[in-house]
Amino acid sequence: MGVVLPYPDFLRIFNLPVLAGIVFGIFLVAWIAKTVVEFREDHGSVPKTLLISLTTLVSFSLPMGSNLDVLFQGYNAWHSFQYLFLLWLINRLRDQRGEIENPFVKWIVRRPGMTMYYLCFLCATGVIVLVTLLVRAVTTLRPDQSYFVVVLSVLLMHYYFDHFLFSRPQLIE
Repeated sequence: MGVVLPYPDFLRIFNLPVLAGIVFGIFLVAWIAKTVVEFREDHGSVPKTLLISLTTLVSFSLPMGSNLDVLFQGYNAWHSFQYLFLLWLINRLRDQRGEIENPFVKWIVRRPGMTMYYLCFLCATGVIVLVTLLVRAVTTLRPDQSYFVVVLSVLLMHYYFDHFLFSRPQLIE
C-alpha cells in the first residue's frame, strides 16, 4: 500500500515516474556529453567525474528500495559527509593559496586530522537544535515547523555556497 502524493489533478494524467525517467535521461546524456568534451579538451577531472557518477548511480537506484524513509535518511547522511569533506578540501586548497583570513578557519583546516573539523560541525548541529528549540519557544509554530524553519535556512545557505562552486569551478582546482 503506497501513499498518494499530493500534486495537482492536472498532473495526474501524466505517468510521472516515466516522465521523471525521461527528464533524468536527458540530463544524463547532456552530462555525459559535457564530460566527454571536458576530457577531450584535457580539462576533465577524474575525482569529480567519479563522485558525480557514483552519486548519480546511487540516486537513480535509491527509489527502487522497499523502505524509502530509511533509504533517503541514509542517503542524506552520506551526502552530508561528502559535502563536509568537500568543504574541508576546498578550504585546504584556499589556505594553500593564502585566501583564508579567518584565524579559526585557518586553524581548523591546518590541523593534521579531521577530528576537530567534524567536532566543529557536531557542535554546529547542537546549535541548530538549540535555535530550533528557541524558535519553538518564542513562536506558535509546531515542533516540525520550527525544525524546518531553522534547517531549511541552513540548506538555503548550502545552495548559495553551491552556486559559487558550480559557477566558479576554479575554487576547487
